[in-house]
Amino acid sequence: MKLLSLTLYNFRQFLGEQTITFTGKTGRNVVVVFGENGRGKTGIFRALMYCLFGEKKLEQDGNISNAEIQLINTTALYKSADKAVTMWVQLLFEHDGNRYTLQREMYGTYKNEQLREENGPVSLSCINEDGNIKKITEDKMRDFIESILDKRVRDYFLFDGEKIERITRAGREQQEQIKLGIRKLLDIDTLERGISILKKYKDDLEKKVREMASPEIQKIMLQLQREEDRQILLEQTIEEWRTEIDKASSEIQDLDRRFEAVKDIKPLLEQRLRMEKELAGLEKSKEETLTKMKTLVLGAATLSIENLLGEVFHEIDSHKSKGEIPSEIRKDFIEKLLAEEFCICGQTLCEGSDAYKKVREWFDKTTDTATQDAQLELWRYLAEIDGSKEAESQRRDTLLAHYADLRNKHIFTENTLTEIKEQLKSHNSEDVFSLEDQREKTRNKRAQLEVKKDNAQNEITKIKYSIEKLKEQLKDEQRKKGQKDVISKQALLVREAWEGLGGIAKDFSDEIKTIIAEKASCLLKILLDEEGKKNISTLKVEDNFSLQVLDRWGKPFLANISAGQRQILSIAFITSLAQTASNDTLYEMPLFMDTPFGRLSSIHRRSLIENIPQWASQWILLATDTEFRLEEGQWLLESGRWDKFFRLIPDEHGNTYIKEEEFASVLGNLQPRPELYEEKMS
Repeated sequence: MKLLSLTLYNFRQFLGEQTITFTGKTGRNVVVVFGENGRGKTGIFRALMYCLFGEKKLEQDGNISNAEIQLINTTALYKSADKAVTMWVQLLFEHDGNRYTLQREMYGTYKNEQLREENGPVSLSCINEDGNIKKITEDKMRDFIESILDKRVRDYFLFDGEKIERITRAGREQQEQIKLGIRKLLDIDTLERGISILKKYKDDLEKKVREMASPEIQKIMLQLQREEDRQILLEQTIEEWRTEIDKASSEIQDLDRRFEAVKDIKPLLEQRLRMEKELAGLEKSKEETLTKMKTLVLGAATLSIENLLGEVFHEIDSHKSKGEIPSEIRKDFIEKLLAEEFCICGQTLCEGSDAYKKVREWFDKTTDTATQDAQLELWRYLAEIDGSKEAESQRRDTLLAHYADLRNKHIFTENTLTEIKEQLKSHNSEDVFSLEDQREKTRNKRAQLEVKKDNAQNEITKIKYSIEKLKEQLKDEQRKKGQKDVISKQALLVREAWEGLGGIAKDFSDEIKTIIAEKASCLLKILLDEEGKKNISTLKVEDNFSLQVLDRWGKPFLANISAGQRQILSIAFITSLAQTASNDTLYEMPLFMDTPFGRLSSIHRRSLIENIPQWASQWILLATDTEFRLEEGQWLLESGRWDKFFRLIPDEHGNTYIKEEEFASVLGNLQPRPELYEEKMS
């Protein structure tokens, strides 16, 4: 298929009738549509898809409903004064030597702040080589168009920056994108519906067989059903774990990128960690020293009454030296003598006698036992204080000096830590240790999931073996019982058909994945720069539909490639999908690429410009002023493939007008890319 021209009338931003022609000079197949974001570059591709298939939505619209997508120009609607506005798109193209005109119309009104759009007529006519015109009826139109443009990969007519970005992201989103592309390419929806229907039919028939079968056969069939259900459940669980594993891998890659951004401050962070540990140690030492100092408070308090305590000690000591403490004669013994008026020496102790007076004097000099004990205890305590006074004084001085030293170190460490934190604030960076801890936890989680997945895979292997054994037992038991009823035969045939179709679908999918991977690997080797070619060997589509690249030694290398290399990988994969659908190395369908250059280096940009025109029958490049500059224009001109250039010009009402420009004018207005000159200077 070759696009000749596309005419828009009141379509989206394009007010009135405007045309883009896609062909001019022979051998040239590149058209550049140049404009700012929001000016209608993607709208041109949307117009093509609407004209061909009558669909308002593109894949990139996601879950947006058709009602939210407006195709009729807003200015035209406001000017209509409640009258219906006509919108149409006309496409001229060539196929197999014939020229075709396809036109699709729509009518709309804007009344009471409500927009109503209604599909109008669609027509397709063919002009053959003899100039004869033949109209194709509407009921045959869709089949004819889809025979020219493979509906399975029509979304891949357009490479947009968002699609390229999604393909480069490791994880579930990438898998879904790749799986979607391959499924569209395989067109196995019908096959999978057939497999699903056969399974239901198989389960129903086997249920009937169980109801009429012998107990032995019923038991085997129930075991077989349970094992098959276990296998399905485990496969679903493994898929969920794979999703979690991929998510963890993506998180680790993201953490690695974030760590790369902050690794230069790691020494500062290490110093902060040391200071925080040192500060915690100092605080603990201060608390322990204060506790020890509290035990010396009582001893220190005696210093204020040191002289008084000395006098008390000497007084008690004097009485002790005289034998008065403790008394030589106990007080209670003298009291007994006085009461009995008789001394142990035999004398009578009559009151008033000299002997009585003498004993009475002894009694007056004695004290009670409790008082004597207290006096002795006080004497011993004061003696201890006096003996340890010098040692306690030295201990107090040592502790006070140690506490003062700890306090000074604490203040210094606190101040140093504050300075480090201020420096880290100025970096506005994440904590590398927090990232490392998070990465380790995520890595451990991924490792645990990998173990679970591997164990489940081993369990599935055992289940498959068990299923095969049960099948053999079932056949043997049916032969023994002579079960030859029609339902049993039907159940057996349906099971074999179900298993056979499942195997065919898997084999077909594996074969296509291999073909796509081989084509993408060839394209990678062409598009990559020398560094990429040296490090990247092949591309591989994994069983779970994730992408992987292998290095020269056949080891996984995807985590190590740059953002630009990821974009090249994405473009190579999508192009390989399109080529596989075309069954040729030439992309037979017109290829639209919307802002494809992204973060590509100048080498990769030039590689795309030199190679894409050789792989596609037509290349329509939708670009902004940051994507398409003087250097890209010169490279494209040097390729000899550049055919036309159209600029999208806005007006003050938000409408866009298409203007064709000559190459000389284009190159004169394009801005150079400063970074290329910086590369040359360096």
